[in-house]
Amino acid sequence: MRYTFVSVCAKAGVPAILVQSIVGHGNPAMTAHYTRLPNDYRQQQINKLSIGTMDQKAELRKSINEKLYNATEEELNQILEILNNK
Repeated sequence: MRYTFVSVCAKAGVPAILVQSIVGHGNPAMTAHYTRLPNDYRQQQINKLSIGTMDQKAELRKSINEKLYNATEEELNQILEILNNK
């Protein structure tokens, strides 16, 4: 049951120090010993970081800037109207 509880807590994002105190471990190494995560879990968590999101936003901004630069005055006014209505 400890393996399951500790692993479920880790997957749910419960801080290790809190899990350690709940299960009564004297040091973090014991809590780490009871934590069982899938092999691809680390990569899944890294993929959730905002690094990829920042790259995507930069690409979107670049594309939008190019389109705005080439837009007619009428198109720019339409865009501005849409943005002001949000």
